[in-house]
Amino acid sequence: ALARDHRSWSAWSMAYVQAGLGRSLIGLGKFPEAREMLQPAIRNAREHNAWDLVFVPLMGYASLLAAMDKPEPAIELAAFIVHQKISWNETKRQARGVIESASRDLPSEAAQKAQMRGQAMTIDQAVALALQGE
Repeated sequence: ALARDHRSWSAWSMAYVQAGLGRSLIGLGKFPEAREMLQPAIRNAREHNAWDLVFVPLMGYASLLAAMDKPEPAIELAAFIVHQKISWNETKRQARGVIESASRDLPSEAAQKAQMRGQAMTIDQAVALALQGE
């Protein structure tokens, strides 16, 4: 049981660190590398049932989409995160920032529709959006 618990914490830590590295790579403009870091973090968190943690790399992926000039899916993913009770307050704050900045690049109706689609997403749909194109 202790070994299983240790592996679980190691996977949790790895996913958290990968999410942070992914966000750093976005800031450096290294989008393919950021994607390569964020997608495994999402998989790791999900595979170890770290449902509160999965929102951290998903938030990184929403930031990546926004940085890559893909405002609608960025808003969808960010809106999904904001409306999840178990997502952390810091992650929700970051998601609101993505919604605000990505909405500037869209007509208000398109931004509102993207938010509505995100709010209606399931966790499986959000993960699939972030993992598509693997």
